[in-house]
Amino acid sequence: MELHRISISELAELLVAKEVSATECVAYFGNRIEQINPALNSFVSLDLDAAMEKARAIDDLRANNRKVGALGGIPFGVKDLEDAEGFVTSRGSILFANSPKARKNSHMVDCFVREGAIPVGKTNTPEFGWKSNTDNPVFGPTRNPYDFSRSPGGSSGGSASAIASGQVPFATGSDGGGSLRIPASACGISAMKTSLGRVPMVSDVPVGWSDLSVPGPLAGTIRDTALLLDLVAMPDGRDFRSQARKLELWHQELSVEQGTVTAAFSIDLGYATIDPEVAEVIKGAITTLESNGVQIRVLDSVFAKDPLDEFFTMTNSYYAKTLGPLTSDPRFQDIDPGLRSQVENGLRASATEFLRASDLAFFMNQILWKLFQEVDVLITPTTAGLPPQVGGPQLIAGMEVRDWVQLTYPFNMTRSPAATVCAGIAKSGIPVGLQIVGPHLGDLKVLSAAHLFEGLLGTRSPEIA
Repeated sequence: MELHRISISELAELLVAKEVSATECVAYFGNRIEQINPALNSFVSLDLDAAMEKARAIDDLRANNRKVGALGGIPFGVKDLEDAEGFVTSRGSILFANSPKARKNSHMVDCFVREGAIPVGKTNTPEFGWKSNTDNPVFGPTRNPYDFSRSPGGSSGGSASAIASGQVPFATGSDGGGSLRIPASACGISAMKTSLGRVPMVSDVPVGWSDLSVPGPLAGTIRDTALLLDLVAMPDGRDFRSQARKLELWHQELSVEQGTVTAAFSIDLGYATIDPEVAEVIKGAITTLESNGVQIRVLDSVFAKDPLDEFFTMTNSYYAKTLGPLTSDPRFQDIDPGLRSQVENGLRASATEFLRASDLAFFMNQILWKLFQEVDVLITPTTAGLPPQVGGPQLIAGMEVRDWVQLTYPFNMTRSPAATVCAGIAKSGIPVGLQIVGPHLGDLKVLSAAHLFEGLLGTRSPEIA
């Protein structure tokens, strides 16, 4: 049986029914990791022996009819920006590559482990998650399972590459400017960035991108993503941004029949340059949605300007806060030059500049609030261009650009829930994502629309030799 081709819930059912043991499950995915990871570099550290020990313990519990949790025996990956007990959290940086192994789990990892899931290793990320391509000076680049010469996007590129190639059923990630949606789009899977506060950021110290980034799981489909979110989205008093939620289970609510979905569509949000290959796939997806009853209203513009400069003002300031104290470390000169530049720019930025950038986010959200009085969701391409060649420049329509993404970070600034599903495959053979955005705290509305669109547009997986 090809376990990597079935859903998480189906895999869980096989484990509960003892048709597949936890050790067989871990061995199956461990074998795929050993075969595939050398080509993709999705994982940067592994401990399959420890994973097998945990699997044997779960099998013993099941044999004695003891509770093991909803995910008992399912292996998963952990983005190398968060802690997993027994693994180094290197953050893709020479500054932390030789740190001691973590002695406890992050909130998400802890939730999954309590349900019996087994962490097998850490997935690659750009240094401190700073950019939309996954490579770093310590571990090198991760590759796209659809085209090994291309990036899988970032910053959760290791996780997305691992899932799309069937190395694990799910992995953890985070999204501060598109870091779940971008690699999911590039690798042909679905993803969901929740509203800020839905998944708490639990930490002993103030978190980095506190008003932009949200942790979240990555899986192959929206239903699997919702299943995992039901285990981690909750209020937590240690995070004063965390949000309460109703008692409904999101993955069960997806089965409730929806009425007609109304959507506003913008190809470029009013400012972006869209690659022709991306535009062609997205227009085909819009035609498919309309022919299946989705009511779509085309917008000429959403925002008056590209908020990238203001977004960078915020992120530069966050990096200056967290990494500024390390500038005297001789190794600081060896970090990614782009990240080093962000820290230096952040140290020069004023508090007034940061607050003005935050004010722009407020006004952008006001625009969205008015729009969502008239439609259920806003849909756009997930990225403006296709993922670049590994080590190559960012391109749109063959021209080098400052940013190949362009369409994700506005919705981190507005704290909006936003998902991506695969819209189709471009002529160059790379997946193209369709982004679905909803009102703040309208997470279930976005998940439901994304689930519907995913069903209409279909799911895909790469052929891995």
